[in-house]
Amino acid sequence: STTLRWRVDVPLDAPATDYGVIAQASWLGGRTQGYGSSAVPAPLTATLTPPVVQVDAGASGRSTLRVTSAAGAPVRVSWQATPPAGSGVTVIPASGSFTVPAGRTSTAALTATAGPNPGATAVPITLTATGVGHTVPLSTATLSVSVPYPNFPAAYGNIAITDDSDINPSGLNGGIDGDGSSLSAQQLAGIGITPGGTVSHGGFTFGWPASASGQPDNVLADGQTIELTGSGHALGLLTTGTYSPPAGTVTVTYTDGTTATATISDPDWQAAPPSGSNVAITTTYHNYTGSGRVNRNAYLYLHTVTLDPTKTVASVTLPTIGDHTTGGTPALHVFGLAIA
Repeated sequence: STTLRWRVDVPLDAPATDYGVIAQASWLGGRTQGYGSSAVPAPLTATLTPPVVQVDAGASGRSTLRVTSAAGAPVRVSWQATPPAGSGVTVIPASGSFTVPAGRTSTAALTATAGPNPGATAVPITLTATGVGHTVPLSTATLSVSVPYPNFPAAYGNIAITDDSDINPSGLNGGIDGDGSSLSAQQLAGIGITPGGTVSHGGFTFGWPASASGQPDNVLADGQTIELTGSGHALGLLTTGTYSPPAGTVTVTYTDGTTATATISDPDWQAAPPSGSNVAITTTYHNYTGSGRVNRNAYLYLHTVTLDPTKTVASVTLPTIGDHTTGGTPALHVFGLAIA
């Protein structure tokens, strides 16, 4: 028998997937054909460690850009970090290049300095690769530079509650779902929930937002870190989702630097609660700028993160879902945090 071997050069921008190969051999008096497939990894993958640099306003932290090659020859990789204009965030060096040997990993150390304001700033890092005479763009890596909020109300950035007499106040910006909807202040008051009051459920007592109707009253979960102090057996979050946000991770950081995590997800705020969910609040109507009162149930949920009661909580980092509401865009709204 005769064994035939050949090499297939995979382009640097080829997606990682299974590729089929049809081989044909011929000789004097005969011919044969065969088919095979092989899983081909992405020629180059880029990661950041850590992907989030959490520092105080104006302070600096470090992250490492790593590019790993599955290519069969050395590849030259160039990168460029572009902080959003006006954010005050800087990354040094802002650009660079290195050669990644075949089958190896190369790295670049980055120093990120936070801007003056709390919140998470996403810094895209674009990469291009040059090898075997071709230059192609790679997928963008994203470095998050996070400055903690000093307290939960400081992170409010969305209006989800309006007065029945003014359902389209200035600054509503689409309300809870991006379509002009909002919870009714009167409906909430009818079930005992008023600005600055409390909501008790599942062993937790949440402080309900003290904001007046038509003012920011909840946090859109987008990777923010919020300072929170206390000890207990669990952290509770009071949330609702619009347009069925994907699952995300809540991270609790203790004063000793260790963490506890949990994955949470909500259905759309008006969808029937899924089996096993923990409904904390049910309203029977809400406001809509297009037609007024809408008689339909809406739900807020309780989620928990198990804590080590011997440790003291320092902060909570919310899932990264989105920082705005637009019709059809998933969002996760957080109305309260509590430790019990």
